[in-house]
Amino acid sequence: MINGLRALEDREYTVFKDTNGIRYKMVLTTLAALILRMIMAPFELPGDYVQYILPWIEEYKKVSFIEGLGSTIGDYYVPYNILLNIAAHLPVKPWMIIVPVSWVMEFVGAVYLCRLVCVSYHKLTDKLVKTLDILYIAILFFPMCFIDTTIWRQCDSVYTGFVIMSLYYLFKRCDCRAFILLGIAFSFKLQTVFICPFVFIYMICTRKLYKVLYFLYLPALYIIMGVPAVLAGRSAYDTYQTYINQTSEYPLMALNIPSPYYLILTDYDKYKMIAIAITFAILCAAFGYIYVNRKTMKEVDYLYACVVLTWAVVVFLPSMHDRYGYIPMLLLLASSLTVRKKIFIPAVIAEIMTLVSYVGYITGNSWHSEDYMLIPSIIYLAAFFWIAFDWIKLIKKRSIAK
Repeated sequence: MINGLRALEDREYTVFKDTNGIRYKMVLTTLAALILRMIMAPFELPGDYVQYILPWIEEYKKVSFIEGLGSTIGDYYVPYNILLNIAAHLPVKPWMIIVPVSWVMEFVGAVYLCRLVCVSYHKLTDKLVKTLDILYIAILFFPMCFIDTTIWRQCDSVYTGFVIMSLYYLFKRCDCRAFILLGIAFSFKLQTVFICPFVFIYMICTRKLYKVLYFLYLPALYIIMGVPAVLAGRSAYDTYQTYINQTSEYPLMALNIPSPYYLILTDYDKYKMIAIAITFAILCAAFGYIYVNRKTMKEVDYLYACVVLTWAVVVFLPSMHDRYGYIPMLLLLASSLTVRKKIFIPAVIAEIMTLVSYVGYITGNSWHSEDYMLIPSIIYLAAFFWIAFDWIKLIKKRSIAK
C-alpha cells in the first residue's frame, strides 16, 4: 500500500507539469483567478469586515504591536489576531495584507484538493488528469470562494487550506504531518472541528487504535499558538477560553444558512441539545456503517464519506451560519466532478442554495430572513439527502459485490 502511494505521488505532479515544465493551463488559470480577485478586492461592501474587523484593527493601531498582542481585541484566536495586528501597523490599507493571505491559501487549497483526489485513486489515468484540470479551474472560480475571501474579506480559506492539506497527508498515511496541519487549522478557526468526526472514523477504520492519540496534536498546538499572547501579557485564561466564548455567540438554531431548523425545532433554548443529540446519533450511525463495511471501501469511498459526514455536521448542529458550509461545499464540488459524477446535479443545487445565503448577507437585503430561507432550506436538504443516500447505496453495492 505504501509503495503504491509513493508511486502515485510521482504521478500527482502530472496534474501541474508536462514535459516542458509547469503546465501552461494551470498558469493561465491561476493568473486569471488572481486578476479577477485583484479587480474585485478594492470594492468594500457592508459585512463582517466593516462591522468587526476594521474596528478591531483600529484598536490595534492605538497601541504598539506587543501591547496589541497582549490585549483582548476581537473574538479570533491568536494566529489570526497577529495578522490583524500586523495589518494595523503597516502603511497600507488593512485589506491589502489580510486578503492576499486568504488568496494564497485559496490557491494552496486548490492544489492540495487536486492532489487529495489523486491520492484517493490507486491508478491515475489521463482522463482523471483532464478532470482535475476542470476541478482546479472550478475551485478558483467557485463563487463561494472568491466572495468569501475577496468581497467578504474573511479567513475561511486559511483554515480550510490547512484542513485540505491535512486530509491529503492523512490519505497518504503521513499521520504526524496530517495532524500537525490539522492542529494549525484548529488554531485559526474552531470550525476545523467539523472535519474531525470523519478523521476520527477514518483513523479507527484504517489504522491501529492507538493512532487516534494523534488527536492530541490539536490541543497541543492550540496551547502553543497562544503562547505569544500570554508572553505579551494577556492572561492564559482569557487567551485559551477564546473558543469557549465563540460557542455562545449565536444563540439561534440557524443563522443565514439553509437548515432544517427553519422548518422544525426552531426554538434555540428548547431544542439546542436535541439538535446536538441528532447530530451525534447520525455520526454514530455513520461510524457503525463505515466500520462494518471498511474492508470493502476504497479510498475514494472514504473521500465521499468525508463530504457526507462533514456536511451532516453543518446541516444538523445548531448555531450554524453561512460561512460554516465552506469546507463541505468545497469538498462536495471536488467529489461531484471526480469521485462521483452522478451527484453533480444535487451538488450544484446545494452550491446555489449556499450562494443565495452568501449574496443575501453581503448585499444587506432581506434574503437572509427566516421567511426567505424556508424554500432554500427545503431544496438544500433535498440535495443533502439525495447525496447521503447515494453514498449509502454505493457502500452497500461495494459490500454486495465483494
